[in-house]
Amino acid sequence: MKNLKTFFIWIRNGVAFCFTWLMVVILVRNIYLGIENISTIGIFKLLIFVCGGVILFTALFSETLIKGISFTAKLTGFMVLFSVYETVIFYWLGIFSGKGKVIQWMLFWGIIFMMYGISMVGYELYSRKKAKEYDNALYAYQEKRGGKSW
Repeated sequence: MKNLKTFFIWIRNGVAFCFTWLMVVILVRNIYLGIENISTIGIFKLLIFVCGGVILFTALFSETLIKGISFTAKLTGFMVLFSVYETVIFYWLGIFSGKGKVIQWMLFWGIIFMMYGISMVGYELYSRKKAKEYDNALYAYQEKRGGKSW
């Protein structure tokens, strides 16, 4: 029961955070482009987009629905599923239309792969730093007890 409650808390917080930032980006873009109106239907479609993305993220990363897989597998699954979801939603929103040119798809997928790479490098650096901290704490504990280190 606690995991289910945490699952819904993650969804609530994720939707609030992502939708707010997406609206800020849209407002800044509209001010920059001189667009004075925002469509209610457009806002509703963006809310649906955000809800779907947050549900995908929460399902993969919260340990409520999918347990026992590595962070790398979770991140890979999220990037693949979200990329497909994002493409479908972008067509639905009218951001994408037609088949698109090869260069446009290369740019779109290049951005996705770049974000995936940045995420993986960041995770690797963070993991190495934490591993050193844990090793140092273990060595200090063993020295304190008068035992030998490995």
